[in-house]
Amino acid sequence: MQKVKHRRIFLQMCSVVGMLLACVYFVPMSVFAAEDNTAWPREIKTAKGVVVLYQPQVESFKDDVLSSRLAISINVDGAEEPIFGTVWVVANMDIDRDARMAYPKNIRVPRVHFSNSTPAQEAELSAVVEEAATKWDLSLSIDRMIPMLEIAEKEEGVSQNISNDPPRIVFEETPSVLVSIDGKPILKEIENSKIKQVVNTSFVLLFDEFSSTYYLYGSKNGWYTAKKLESKWYFTNSVPNSISALEPNDAEINVPEGSEEIDGVIPKIVVATEPTELLFTEGAPEFANIAGTSVNYVTNSDSVIIRHNDQLYILLSGRWFTSTTITG
Repeated sequence: MQKVKHRRIFLQMCSVVGMLLACVYFVPMSVFAAEDNTAWPREIKTAKGVVVLYQPQVESFKDDVLSSRLAISINVDGAEEPIFGTVWVVANMDIDRDARMAYPKNIRVPRVHFSNSTPAQEAELSAVVEEAATKWDLSLSIDRMIPMLEIAEKEEGVSQNISNDPPRIVFEETPSVLVSIDGKPILKEIENSKIKQVVNTSFVLLFDEFSSTYYLYGSKNGWYTAKKLESKWYFTNSVPNSISALEPNDAEINVPEGSEEIDGVIPKIVVATEPTELLFTEGAPEFANIAGTSVNYVTNSDSVIIRHNDQLYILLSGRWFTSTTITG
């Protein structure tokens, strides 16, 4: 009897998901293209409700075939709360090197997962989602793909030790940038220079022993400096010649995303030597209600932070985590 009940609930969910995604399928492609086609998440409004696609998390890229997963939330008009799930996507990619964008074609959906769904049920839903996914705009910035691929390669190397435990979460009420170092900093002297470089990070992070100062390359507009990695960082466009001589000129060099000054606001630098996720809001968190539901979401953050019945749901690297406080 219990199995019949679960099957009935699943069929109802499948019907709801299928109905809403079918509406998405018939929405013109132009609706999906945001003014900034690198912006995530992407919200799709239909006659039946709202579908929100969150930035894909790249798992592998080989022979122009991209494998990724993305979180999805489906809010049907009249429903008390949205349905959350994960969609795995495989697609051939057209690369536009001039625009530094990657565009998917031949989209396949080998797997989906919604709350309490079984493998057999997921197979049924995959067909429903795959039909709708052919109309989704899943274009990705190459500059975002590169660091995600680096992370995916590291995760694959330690796949036997993967844990679903949440990472350390750092929350800031000001625009901030996370600079990750793979463990304790490893310093190596740069050839023909007295400057050392932290080699176990993907960023250009230098250390001047003479002044005991760290220098983090932010952009062509300047550097960040600090006496200690964990201390406060300051932005400057004036650095010693020994540092400026090492300024990278490679167009594909990895720089901290969001590290440039915007509207007079210089972001805070957060350095982490352990698995860490950064959440920040522009000021104190501001919540807005999703019409017709008891669900609220943070409006002044690029992160996905949702509140329902005094419980917070946070999307980190394609996975949902829940907590009663924003800092875990």
